[in-house]
Parts: sequence; structure tokens; C-alpha cells
Amino acid sequence: MISSRIPAREGEGERAVAVIDLETFEEMANRLYDEIPPALLEGLNGGILISQEARQDDPDLPDVYILGEYIDDPYGLGNYIVLYYGSFCQVLKDEPAEVWEDELWETMLHELRHHIELRAGVYDLELEDLRQLEEFRRQLGLGSREDAGDDPADRWDEEDLDEWDEPEEPEEPGEPGEEEVPRRGRESGRR
Repeated sequence: MISSRIPAREGEGERAVAVIDLETFEEMANRLYDEIPPALLEGLNGGILISQEARQDDPDLPDVYILGEYIDDPYGLGNYIVLYYGSFCQVLKDEPAEVWEDELWETMLHELRHHIELRAGVYDLELEDLRQLEEFRRQLGLGSREDAGDDPADRWDEEDLDEWDEPEEPEEPGEPGEEEVPRRGRESGRR
């Protein structure tokens, strides 16, 4: 079940007016959640949360929003998915309810795939997401993040991913590295 909602951050930019209000979005997400086979939800001990935030990841791509994100936090909060209602509002705005539901279902399945791949030690979707962002940048003539000094390959090299099984345990509580490990989420450009 979709367990709770995360409020929008203070000072967040203007919101798009949406056909689907937050309460309807939550009801839709709960109904879709009930359709997911329980075996796919194993280990998703933090559940699925809904944030009111419109989330963006790359300041060079102002029309690209993160619709959902899989978070792996091995240090306490567990594994969970965040769905960004504000991002859905920005991308879908006045689209009919059926479009919202289709996009929400696709996003939930996308984030579940991140969860399943992490459990299996496979990172194919992670790399697909990075390639998609690079394609958005290329289409806008921005070049790659590598050109800007931020090469995704530095963070997610295929060879590193093959060798990475578990995150390293911090030496002492409070050490750097005790933070959530977000997985790339499902991005969508404004339509």
C-alpha cells in the first residue's frame, strides 16, 4: 500500500494546474499497487511514498522531470520508491485520467524493475536511464555531461557495476556514506 506522502519543499517553484488532484493520484496509486504481484514487492520494506515535489535532476534540462525514484538505503530506512506527484503535474497537466494512470503504472513498474535488478545484482536499467538523459542532452545540443566535466561513466561504469555486490559498511556510525543510495528514476520530458 502507498504508505504516506512527503510534503513539497518550501520555496519550490510554481505548480502546474493538474486534472488529477493529489487525493485522486494517491487513490490511483493504491489501486495500481494492489495489482502488483506480492513477490515483486519482496524486500521493498519502505513501501511506496508519494512526494508533492516536482523533481528535476539536471539544470540543463529544465523540461525533464523525475517521475519516480527507487531508493536503496541499507543503513536504516530500507528500500522504497518515491513517486513525484509534482513532476506528474508538470508533465501531464491537463491530460485525461487514463493518460495519468498509464504513466503512473509505467513509472511504478520502472521503479520496481530497479528494485528487482538491485536484488539480483544487475544494473541494466540504471545504465538505460543514464543513456536516456544523455540522449535528452544531445537532442538539445548540450553535449554530454562528460563535456561539462560530469561524466556518468565516472559514477556508473559497467565494469564497476558488475563487480559491485553490496555497499561498503561505514567504519563508524556517522561516517560519510551513510546516506540513501538513489537509483536513477524514470525521467520524462514535458509534452
